[in-house]
Amino acid sequence: MKNQKPVFILSYNGEPLMPSYRYGMIRKKIKSGDAKIIKHNPFTVQLQNPTKEYKQIVSAGIDPPYKKGGYSVIANGKELIGGEFEQRTDIPDLLKDRSKHRKGRRGRKRYRKPRFENRKKSALKLKKGDEILLKENIEKTSFKKHDIVYFSHKEDNFYIIYNSEGEYARIQHKKNKQVIEKTEKCLPPSLNHNRETVKKMVEKLKAILPITH
Repeated sequence: MKNQKPVFILSYNGEPLMPSYRYGMIRKKIKSGDAKIIKHNPFTVQLQNPTKEYKQIVSAGIDPPYKKGGYSVIANGKELIGGEFEQRTDIPDLLKDRSKHRKGRRGRKRYRKPRFENRKKSALKLKKGDEILLKENIEKTSFKKHDIVYFSHKEDNFYIIYNSEGEYARIQHKKNKQVIEKTEKCLPPSLNHNRETVKKMVEKLKAILPITH
C-alpha cells in the first residue's frame, strides 16, 4: 500500500474529486463507459455520469528554490502526490547573448533614426494593490531585497507599502526608483520565469485535486 499511487478523478463537470486507490472499481468503470481516461501521467479519469462530490481538506505546499523546487499535496496526514520540478538557470546567459547580437545589428545601421524613451522603465505610476519588487532592504523593518510587496497609498513625500503579513513601511518618493520596481513591467526575466513556473505547477495540481489551502 505504501508505494501505491492514487488514481485522480474528475467529476462529470470536470471538477477535481478525491483520488481513489480502488484500482478494480476504476477499471470496471472504464470498461463499462462510466469513466474515461483523461491522461496517463498522473493517471486521471473523468466520470461520465453525475455523482455525489465527496471532498476533504487538502493542503498543498511548494518550495521554489533557485534550481530545483519541490511540491507535495497532503490529505488526512497522507501524501497524495509529491515530486520535484526544475527551474531554468540559463536565462541570464541567453539575455547577454541577445544583447550582444542586438548591439552588433544596431551598429551596422548607419542611417537608423535615434530613439529615446522607448523602454519599459519609464515613470513609476502606481495604483492601490499593485505588486512591487523591492530592490533594497528597508531599514528598521522586515522588508528585504527581492520581496514582493503591495502599494497602499501616497502620503506627502512617501509611498506606503505593505506585505502579505499586514506589515507597513514608508519609502521616500525621491528614492523610489532606487528602492522599488513595479513587478508587471520590471521584474527580471529569470525571477519572472521562476514565478510563472510555480504558478503553472499550482494550476496543474488544482486541475486534478480539490486543494483547499
